[in-house]
Amino acid sequence: MNPTAADFDQGYFESSYREYVAQNPPRKVSTYVDVVRSYLPSGRLLAVGCAFGLYAVEMARFLDVTESDISSYAIDEARRLHPDATDLATLNANITGAQCSAP
Repeated sequence: MNPTAADFDQGYFESSYREYVAQNPPRKVSTYVDVVRSYLPSGRLLAVGCAFGLYAVEMARFLDVTESDISSYAIDEARRLHPDATDLATLNANITGAQCSAP
């Protein structure tokens, strides 16, 4: 099955991310930020599947972050929840067939 943008509508997020902030307490966010920062102390980051942008906003404190999500609902919520995150670019995107390789 190949998910489409229609699979990640408001209903999906209301059922799966109902307690988004509670599911992502500051300690958890900080741990993930520390891990990313240990590998990428500065530079650019593309946050794919950012949902409501909580992690992307924290990463933007030290990185140039573009957050992306297939769901326009999630992107709209990220913008609504983080109106002061003016240094954070958002992108509604369906990324398929991407290939990554290690250096």
